[in-house]
Amino acid sequence: MGSMAGLLGCGAYVAGLFVVSLWVRHGGLGLWAGVGLTAVQLLGVGGLAALILPQHWRRGPRAEIWLGLGGLGLVAALNYGWQYPSPSILDISHVLTQEAATGTQQVVWGRLLEMPRESRSGKGQLWLQVKQTQRVSSSGQPQGSMLTTEGKLYVTVPLQAAQDLRPGQEVQLQGRLYAPSRAKNPNAFDFQQYLASRGVYAGLSGQSVTAETEGGWGLWALRQRIVQAQAQGLGPERGALVSAMALGR
Repeated sequence: MGSMAGLLGCGAYVAGLFVVSLWVRHGGLGLWAGVGLTAVQLLGVGGLAALILPQHWRRGPRAEIWLGLGGLGLVAALNYGWQYPSPSILDISHVLTQEAATGTQQVVWGRLLEMPRESRSGKGQLWLQVKQTQRVSSSGQPQGSMLTTEGKLYVTVPLQAAQDLRPGQEVQLQGRLYAPSRAKNPNAFDFQQYLASRGVYAGLSGQSVTAETEGGWGLWALRQRIVQAQAQGLGPERGALVSAMALGR
């Protein structure tokens, strides 16, 4: 009976995580709405099992065990809610007011975290550790005071503007903040969920970028030397192909 109770306990915990994930990630419910609905469902199932199963399964678990399994599913759902990625109080995603959503420009200062890459849309793709931001008026002039912010930001800029940028550089960007889009279909790519998995809760469609410091040395410099050497030896197209296979990008 002890081994059976252990297996049922593991199954109840996994079931709690699975059900709340379905509601939140695929059902479109808010985080705590999904947690609450899952808790009601699992406690209800545990209660029904405690009333019905002991009468028909004489050698099976007792009623209190079934109630405990429902409670264990509740613990799993609550743990899911507590562990779910969420922005901090100072995260730049909180700057996404109604004005920002309607096209208000922002100047953002921060540090580049990775080498720029080309996005599927042909733009430069940056990952930025944010430090400060300031609103820009319709005339193009800074408006209001600088806000100290934190968190990471997904940035796209014109490809040419990103070519000379390096990890570790302090940069100034100007563009429009936006909220990442969610999947429109049940099994479609969820851009908001993808960014949240990397701790990013907002995006910036950048128009200009200015490097304020030089990037430090790192593995990116070694990667660049390898890419350049292969491009010189094999030509731009073949060198880029070999570099992609060897370096993973």
